[in-house]
Formats: sequence, structure tokens, C-alpha cells
Amino acid sequence: MRTGGGGGGDVRRRALKTRLPPPPAPPASLFRSLSAFGVSEDEIVAQMAVHADAGVNLLRVWFANDFDPAGTQPSLGVFNEQALARIDFVMAAAAAHGIRVVGVLSNFWPFAGGWQAWVDAYTAAASKPSQPLEFFLTSPDLRAAFKRWVAAIVRRTNTVTGLPYADDPTLAVWELANEPHTTDGFEARLGLRPGSIMCAWVAEMAAFILSLDGTHMVATGEEGYASDAPTAAHAWIGNGLKGNDFTCHLERTPVGVATVHAYPDSWAMPDFEWLGPNFLTPRAAAAAKAGKPIILEEYGSGTSSVARNRDALFAYLTMAADAAGADASLVWAVAPRTRAGVGVLPGSDAPCPACPPQFVFTYDEVGSDAVLAANKRAAMYRRAALRAGDPASGLIPRPTPPPTPPPLCVDVPTGGYSCDQQAAWGKCSEAWMAGYCQATCGTCPTPPPREAPP
Repeated sequence: MRTGGGGGGDVRRRALKTRLPPPPAPPASLFRSLSAFGVSEDEIVAQMAVHADAGVNLLRVWFANDFDPAGTQPSLGVFNEQALARIDFVMAAAAAHGIRVVGVLSNFWPFAGGWQAWVDAYTAAASKPSQPLEFFLTSPDLRAAFKRWVAAIVRRTNTVTGLPYADDPTLAVWELANEPHTTDGFEARLGLRPGSIMCAWVAEMAAFILSLDGTHMVATGEEGYASDAPTAAHAWIGNGLKGNDFTCHLERTPVGVATVHAYPDSWAMPDFEWLGPNFLTPRAAAAAKAGKPIILEEYGSGTSSVARNRDALFAYLTMAADAAGADASLVWAVAPRTRAGVGVLPGSDAPCPACPPQFVFTYDEVGSDAVLAANKRAAMYRRAALRAGDPASGLIPRPTPPPTPPPLCVDVPTGGYSCDQQAAWGKCSEAWMAGYCQATCGTCPTPPPREAPP
């Protein structure tokens, strides 16, 4: 099981609302052997210790590892208690080292399952024709299946600490997915407004999590692509091509934390300094306007082709994020060197299988100087806040949740025909039309009532 992912980061003062209590002494059960999952508990504790020594206080952890016999969900709707107990242990180890966790609940990419794997598992089990990845977002059955998985985690009680996840201060944020978006131009091919499918899904799933957990905020995990912010250069980032509407997520869903990612090498961006004024700053301004913190929750590079070296690139990105007002920055990915001189992601014997090997590095390789410097800057912000008596001194759970906005109603065609055609033929009341053509058929969902927070 892949128990970790994402990498380390620093947490700055504006997103920090309550303090993490002093780390508890590691419970005896922290060292129980679970070698069947490919990495010992001693190794997990050692990696957490290395991260903490490097000044890290926020990690992204993959809670989802789908359709792997040893993963959290070996088959659709079947959850593996041993794998879930491993997540419990990772949370306990993080708490013991004063590290907060962003819990990632799914992945757009094939790494650790991925949305297409969900779609394929569903269509195979139901003996239905294959469907594109976006079926994960539009199928009522798959949305219900994802909610069952989410509920299994959000309602869970940690078997190591005894704390319900919904009450655990170690959890910083629930994250709907890693880099959620559509395939390029998907909505345009259907005649839909770019970003509408994703925004509707985000609104539904964020509201569902908040109905179960009255403590923590929800993030999308998105890269920061927009549908209303085209630019002269690199227009694809803001013209809706990727099926995301950054503003819609901030203003029309109950998401509480904005996220952006930055990969100048992968994005073929030799003018990487374009990102500060044209991407990081406007996204941070949009988050500030919505009254929400923003995290640069992934930045990374192999052997950089756009900068002098990875340290130079990372120094620029982290300082640009600071200047824009970002509340945290997390690198993809630092893997502590604790085993035979090899930097690995926890639970894996090789560098990140989802990206070129050079993207995963250790704290003594090129790139680490900039990461460590960013951590030190964050520590100075935190100390200054404490000296000033500023209560904004530790990453928090969200404040009183905002009212759930009306659900977005999106026309998703089915059967190869337009929604107008289906309505004209009297098909709106057919059972197989559930979840499709909702605007045209007048079948938009009614948001569930929200329980008042305790």
C-alpha cells in the first residue's frame, strides 16, 4: 500500500487559525509490525522524524489506493480494513511528530487507482459498455459509490489513537482528488460551458463531506486551471481547456481552501517567471476575494530544463507564492533517505511510479536547499505570529461552515443525442436518464439539509 504521497511543505500564518497541541508520546502500538504492506512502521516513523527535522508541518497523504489487492478499496465498494488501519498508523505517526495531514480521497491520474479505474470497475461489474473518465463525475451510480468510500473514511475512528477522523486535529484538510479535471476539451465537444461538470461535482462532494464532518475544511486538489482567465501566453491554463473553473469552485461551492500546482518543466514553460504575476498572484487574489486561504500544494521538477537548476526554480516558485499571499507550499516530492541510501515514497521500493524518477528527491539532493529555506521562512512567520499574540498560529480546521449553495444544474447528454432531443421524445422520465439532462428535464437535485455544527 502506498501510505504517503505528495511531499512536505510549510504552513504560513494566514491559513493558521488554531494551534496543534503538543505532540503526544508515540503510543506503544506505533511500532506494531505491518510488514505485509511493504514498509515497516519503524520506517514510517523514521520518515516522519526526518520530515519534522526538516521543518515540515504539513504533508499530503494518499488515503485512496483503489483496485489494488492490498489497497484501501481492492474492488468497487469493498474496503480493506488492514489498509485502512495503515492510514490510521500514518496519522498517528504524523501527530507524534507535529505534522498535519491533507487527506487525498481520489486521483485523476492512474497512480494509486485513478478515476478511469473507477469507471472501468463499474462498467465491468454492471456489464455496461466502456465509458470515458468523465463518467466518474456524471454517473449517479459512481457518484454514490464515491460517497460510500468518502463516508467510510470521514466517519472512521482511528484504531491507533481512538480519535474519530472528523475530530482529529492532525487532519488539516479533506481533499476531493489529486489534480481533478477533464480530458482536454471534453465539455466543448458536448456543447457545455467549460468547467460546469467539474464545478457541479465539486459542489456535491464538498457539501457531502461537510454534512459528515463539522470540523475540517475541504479542498479540491486542483492545479488552478480556469475557464474565465485566458492570457496571451499559455492560454490553455485559463481558457477552459482542462474543464476546470477556479472561480466557480471558490464562489459557488462550499470548498474552504483553494489549491494550485506549478510544473514549469512539464508545462513547457521556459518563461517560468511568467507564473508569478500571471498565475500565482491572480489565483491568490481570487481566493482572498472569496475569503479563503490558498496553498501551492504541488510544485516540482525533474532535472530542470527551464531554470539554472532545480534549486533556482524552487526558490522562485516558493518566493513567488509567498509574495502572492499563499498560505503554504508543498513540493512534489521529498522522500527521506532512511533506507539503503535510496529516497523513496513510503510503501514503494522505487521513486514515484507516476512521474520521472528525478521528481522524487531527498533532503540532500538538488532542490532541497530551496525547500528547506521555504520551511525556515514559514517558521519565522509562525514565531512572529506567536510573539504578537496572533491567534492565527496553526493550520486549522475550518470555521463555522457556510451555507451550502444551491447545487449546480448541468445538462450532461447521454445516448449520443442532445438533451433537447431527449426531452422532445419524452425520455426525461425514463430511469436511465437519472443524472442526465437535468436542466432541460427540470430534474435538478435538491440540496440535503445541513446539520448545525456542534
